[in-house]
Amino acid sequence: MSLIFKHLYFLSFVAGIFFCGHVSLDAEGLLSPATEKAVSQFRKLDLEIDFGYSLPEKLLRCSYLQDAWITYLQEAENQQDFLLGMAEIDQLTDQFRDNLNYAATVVNFFNPGTPRKLFPQEIELGHQTGFLNTFKKGRDLTEQERAEFFGYEWSQYEEESTSEPFCLDITSLDRLESGKIYNFALLPDGTIRIALEKPGGKDYLSNEEIALGDFAYPNHTILAGGPHQALLSAGSLILYRVEDKQLMFVSNKSGHFVPSYSSLRLLKKQLNALGFDPHSVITVPTVDLSDAVLSIYNTVQIPVSLMQEDAERLFLLAHQRWINALNQIDLQLLTELSQGASIDLSRPVIAELNRIREEGTYMRSAYQIFTESHEAPKLFHKFVKRFGILKDAIKHNIKEEIIAEAKWIVKFLQENGNVLMDRSFAISQEASLYNYLRDEINTIKNLISKDLLPIDEFHLIKKMVRELGSLFLSLSEDAFESGHKFSIYRAAAKSLLCANQHMAAIHDEQVGKIMRKEVQKSEIVLEMPQSIKSHINKLLDQLGIAPPVMEIKIEEKTVFMLINEAKDWYFYHYLISCHPDEHIYGVSLPYDPSPNQLLTKLINGDFTGQHEEDLDAIKLLKITLRNAEIAKNALIFLDKSHSAPEELDVYTSCLKKILRAIEKNDPSSVAVEAATMLEFMSLRGTPTLALEHYRCTDQDSFNKALKTQISILEKFQEYILSSYLAEKILENVQTVADLMNLYLLLGQKYHTLPTAAYEETLHDCEILIEELQHQVKYAESEDQVTITPKLKSLANRLLKKFNFNDSSLVSDSLYIDI
Repeated sequence: MSLIFKHLYFLSFVAGIFFCGHVSLDAEGLLSPATEKAVSQFRKLDLEIDFGYSLPEKLLRCSYLQDAWITYLQEAENQQDFLLGMAEIDQLTDQFRDNLNYAATVVNFFNPGTPRKLFPQEIELGHQTGFLNTFKKGRDLTEQERAEFFGYEWSQYEEESTSEPFCLDITSLDRLESGKIYNFALLPDGTIRIALEKPGGKDYLSNEEIALGDFAYPNHTILAGGPHQALLSAGSLILYRVEDKQLMFVSNKSGHFVPSYSSLRLLKKQLNALGFDPHSVITVPTVDLSDAVLSIYNTVQIPVSLMQEDAERLFLLAHQRWINALNQIDLQLLTELSQGASIDLSRPVIAELNRIREEGTYMRSAYQIFTESHEAPKLFHKFVKRFGILKDAIKHNIKEEIIAEAKWIVKFLQENGNVLMDRSFAISQEASLYNYLRDEINTIKNLISKDLLPIDEFHLIKKMVRELGSLFLSLSEDAFESGHKFSIYRAAAKSLLCANQHMAAIHDEQVGKIMRKEVQKSEIVLEMPQSIKSHINKLLDQLGIAPPVMEIKIEEKTVFMLINEAKDWYFYHYLISCHPDEHIYGVSLPYDPSPNQLLTKLINGDFTGQHEEDLDAIKLLKITLRNAEIAKNALIFLDKSHSAPEELDVYTSCLKKILRAIEKNDPSSVAVEAATMLEFMSLRGTPTLALEHYRCTDQDSFNKALKTQISILEKFQEYILSSYLAEKILENVQTVADLMNLYLLLGQKYHTLPTAAYEETLHDCEILIEELQHQVKYAESEDQVTITPKLKSLANRLLKKFNFNDSSLVSDSLYIDI
């Protein structure tokens, strides 16, 4: 039997338990709803790490926990609630810790995707192990070698430095910038020396050569302070702060000192001494696991699923960024440049001009991706282009060009500045978004396959890669609050923009020659470096762009595997739940947990629901219900009859009634329902879902079953629902969610759509379930379940994804005019 369905069991902890309230009962009455939700989510995610068949897959699942921590940081009600939840979560992440402990010993996190070449030079420091600087040479160094290498790096730092290291103490800890990566060095006396990491991250080059500008920010050599200074640990950290809640990821990623992963426990100890909650410090081999996963896991998909409302939201976010940048343009400086004034442009001034240009290109990308015309307004495009020429002229010190371009920009801002603030544009629909991105990817692939490129084609590749990078930068910023795919979006943006920067260095060199009139533009032919070409092709292959409509192709072999395993899996887990000696995935009962024994306790009134074993029994009942429901839902879609056996319907109905009665604290009803179920099982037995009854559905029949389940969302055009109808909607949406999970867990080779299509549809289903559960729970009466705008929006998304949209719910176009 497939391991996939052995583990599908755990989906009960989060998905679909809408009949029985919250899952986590361990600290009932102590945890807020947000924390109970987080605890359930972490329990599920940690256990799902073991689903991965390979180490890269396990690391990918570990990266999902980083997103979940960031989500919880946003959602926890207050600091006290957050700290209580983090302590609880700390007990639920064994798989996360075990897998990262192992990965840190075998994976090269310094240069992911290549063999491990860096090894530590250890030294005893009393009862602790210290690490000496090997300067990324992969071998032990003599004192003379260390002194020479240190002297070189220190002199480079003195020439290039723009940032100073500092000691981390209670005061400076409060001043750390949220979301910024810092390098740290832990000295033997407990001092933590720290400095901002170079923006864009540190590239550990495969040839171990030092790139120009690496010493603008202090590396671990500079933080150590001397050639022979041993460190207890070294690496990087990133702090996330929301109000007074703080979360920190710390890693041992130092190519100079190569400290052990276990050395991070000493850093945690020192941070705790500074007042940082130890449960809120998460140790990882690299502060961005998703970045490493993208490098070492070729088949991972970076999900892209854009609906029209997503495009609207992302466009407005980009526009707000652009307005902020536009308001910061130094018109006085530009005027002086246009007059030919001799101005000594400092690094910060040049960096600010470059930032304005970058924000302009970011906004131009937003126009091209998210608007109906897929192009920026002509005047806006012209402004960004001329600002780019000014940037190049400053970089190459071409005075005539600086004066000319500054004059044009000043005049434009005075006469047409308001044009740059306009945001009244029609937003692209889903099919157009999908086609635009597919066409862009195909264009890049076609161009990059050429051996030699005219400079305009080279520039077009650079521009398109930057545009894709801007898209993922937008997605990561938008996802920060929800945490959904935040890390992998950020990693994708970083990889694409890094490739763009490497191409920009090549392109800018040729631009300088053109500006100095050393060569004609038409004469320039460029060769794309193989390393950049391979990097871009790999990233493009990893982009999983979900089509606008979910057209799931029914293939008999795949369907047979799904339903055959679902039936086997259901029956297998029923047997496990009847075995008195098993620890049922975190549920260990002091008595025989078989259904007959438990039902007898319920009938006799021996079950109060207050004792720890009773709470564990409730968990077991919920898990048993979900086991049956997932098997039932598989049959609804994939069996020719599109229904489950009658005994399975009765079985699940009895379980629901028992759990409802327990939730209402109604002992007499609990006893009655338990007696009914015991009588049913005595007469009919437990449903076994005999395999010989299976018949594979066909495409038309499957589509009709899918429409039956999803079209109920058209009821959301009303403002009020009865609790009965709300419950029916929850059942149907959970059925669709279970189908998406079946496909996801079966493996990519059996998918007929990109993984992103199943993942994002599952996510939409789960969010809708959560929101509707909330409305049902807090409804004023059973017939007064309010349909919120959020619920309507989520219903729209699912209806459009399955092409069952009702005109009263979904508009054909969206126009922004604010």
